[in-house]
Amino acid sequence: MLALYLATLLVGDVVDPGPSAEPITLAEAKKHLRVDSSADNALMEDAIVSARD
Repeated sequence: MLALYLATLLVGDVVDPGPSAEPITLAEAKKHLRVDSSADNALMEDAIVSARD
């Protein structure tokens, strides 16, 4: 935390780039929800992103 504060003082606002990957994959979500169809893949991917935001 101190390092982030010092970096902010030195360079201004520091932007957190966020995670490099989603914390759960579409395949993991489908397995957990017991979904076999691919009809709602886009909807499920959007839900995964929204849950992280």
